[in-house]
Order: sequence, then C-alpha cells, then structure tokens
Amino acid sequence: MKFTRDEIRSAMLLYAVTDRSWLKPGEALPAVCEKVLENGATFLQIREKDLDADSFEQEARQLQALCAAHKVPFVVNDSVEIALDMNADGVHVGQSDIKGRDIRAMIGPDKILGISAGTVAEAVAAEKAGADYIGVGAVFGTTTKKNARNLSLEQLQEIQRSVHIPVVAIGGINASNIAELSGSGVDGVRPFSQPMIPVPPQHSCWMPPERWCSMDKKFAIFDMDGTLIDSMVYWQRLASEYLFSRGVTPAQIPADLPERIKTVTVTGAAALFIELFGFSGTPESIAAEINALMDEHYRRDIPLKPGMKEYLTALRQNGTALCVASATAAPLMEACLSRLGVRQDFAFLLSCEDVGKGKDSPEIYLQAARRLGCAPCDAAVFEDAIFAAKTAKAAGFYVVGVYDDSAKD
Repeated sequence: MKFTRDEIRSAMLLYAVTDRSWLKPGEALPAVCEKVLENGATFLQIREKDLDADSFEQEARQLQALCAAHKVPFVVNDSVEIALDMNADGVHVGQSDIKGRDIRAMIGPDKILGISAGTVAEAVAAEKAGADYIGVGAVFGTTTKKNARNLSLEQLQEIQRSVHIPVVAIGGINASNIAELSGSGVDGVRPFSQPMIPVPPQHSCWMPPERWCSMDKKFAIFDMDGTLIDSMVYWQRLASEYLFSRGVTPAQIPADLPERIKTVTVTGAAALFIELFGFSGTPESIAAEINALMDEHYRRDIPLKPGMKEYLTALRQNGTALCVASATAAPLMEACLSRLGVRQDFAFLLSCEDVGKGKDSPEIYLQAARRLGCAPCDAAVFEDAIFAAKTAKAAGFYVVGVYDDSAKD
C-alpha cells in the first residue's frame, strides 16, 4: 500500500511500536496489536531485537495483514531485507544503519523510510538521506534503551524546526507526561504507557464530539492557521527558507533574528533582510517573494491538524453548520482545504481581507455569524491565538481554545 506525504504525516499521530516484554502470560503479539489498532493507533512498527529471522518475518506478516485491514502504515525496524521481501510499507532505521548505506536507494522511492535522531545534525542528515519522518527521543527516558539521553522541550523544538518532514516524539511518553509536549510542534507521539496502547494526544485540544453534542451549539466558526491546519511550523521556518534560497548560509544568520522578526509584518522582515544582507529590491518586492514561498506550502504540503478530518465529520453528523474565518487569503484557504479533502465541510470561507479588519476586531466573527444565520451566543469560535479568542469571547461567542505557543506567556 502506497501512502502520500499527507497520509504519512497524519499517520504519525499515535505511533505504536511492538515490545514483547510487555506481553502478559498467554498473550500473543498479533492479538494485542489488533487491540492497539482498534484503540486508534495510526502507525505500527515491529521491533524485535531477540527473534530469529524466520520467526521475525512470520510475526511481521501477521501484523502486516492487520495493518492493511485497518489501512494503517506498517514498517519493519532495522531489517531492510525482511521489509523488502515481505513488501512492507517501509522500514525504520537508526543512525548507525545509515552510515555507509543508502537506505532510500535500497528500498526505492515508494516505501516509507523512518530514521531515528537525537540532535539537529542527525535530523538534518536523516532528511537529506531521504527520510519520510524522524523519530526523536528519548524525551522522558525509556527502559528499552538504557543509553538513551533525555531531550528537553527546547531541544525537541529545535529539531522539529530544523526539518521539513514529520517528527514523532518517542521515549517514556505516557498519560501523565504527554501534556508536557504541548507547544513542541511534533506531529505525533510514541506512547509508552502499557506501551503499545495509545494515550490521547494533548498537543491538539479538541473538545470531544460527545461533549459537543451535549451543548446547545449548532454553529461553529473555525480559524485556519494553527487550528484547522498545521501551518505554524511553516511560518516559523519561512524566514530561513527564504534566506537559504537567496544564498545566505546558517552561519550568516544572527542568532536573534527569529525574535527580531517575530512581531513584524512580512514587509518589515523584508526591510530587515535588506539591511542585514544587502539584498537588492524593495521591501515590498522581497515580501512578495517570501509570500510566494508560503503560498506554495498552502497549495502543496501543509497538512490538517491531527484528527481534524474525523472531528469535522463528527460535528457535521451532529448537524453542526461550519465555516472558516481566518486572516489567510480566501484563495489560499480554498486551495489548501480542497487539497486536503475538507472544503465541502464548510458553508463558506471568510478572510480578514474580505472584511477589511483583523482579529483584534470582532467584525469577521460577526459577519460569519450573520452568514450562518445565528446569533453570537449560538456559535462556537475555534481559535489558537489568545488575542483572537479574547476578541470573540468579548463579542458573545462561545470560544474553544486550541493551544499555541503564546498560551504559555
């Protein structure tokens, strides 16, 4: 089974890895893995360090069939030969496995390649080696790898920002500590509590559909960036992406540049680039080039937030009328949501450009409510930006907050 780039990113949400040491007496691994998949695991890796090759492959084929039935990607740990022989969806390897070997060339372009990494340098090297995703850890320590080093949230964020492919956090993650990964930007987790039984992800804080159904709200207004789609990391990387395209090296970029451009407009950032790097052109022309890069991401590779497609389906089945109210330009929203297969879920898409005011004003929410045919008190606004959530709440809307980095300030 071939998986697209968007499908691989979505599959990272709850990444399960087999661990025979957790089996209870009389339990068989395939039966346990079937429960894992029924409980919502979105990806499965077979990891067996102590089985002989024949037993490993026999077990792997059983798990492969289960994953195919659940339409979940299945990869083999370390053994490229077994993965190819059984036509698995892909392989996951460590840093030592890629030294002197071109794993991507061995498995071909259509197989999934996962590579473990613990540093920025290793993550960047893994992406260059053709990885489709990176497993990063250990974030909280682990009993399966005695020499694994713990990573801080800051280190995890730095690794996540250094690559353009999905990152899944691994190592000691359980129901009591998973919330600490909020704001890390990772695309998913490898839970460790009853290790193969997925725990609920906390980096997206959607209200459970069953709780929504108990509320008297039949209208929902969704923000776009950071709420419907996982675009914030693309915005965070945009400056370095543009500078690299202009020939600027990482060593030439001031360490404080991210902070200096954090609160300025794209045109303001362009003016700073002219000052720092001597680019020719006007701030407006350079801003247009920067925006063109971001436009391409909307049209090509920005994914939905994990679990969003299923969440929208649950709301529609509950009879909820949905729309989008965003600062993103309407043509980009149209292109992005159509590509992601959810455009039909929304009655209309409304942009701040159409309204003529930003989200420091409630006008976009009020216009959305009028078009939905409801009063503010009858609609919920889904927002990740705190200032926008406060604007909507002050205007009488019910607000569902979606975590973003500013929430910790």
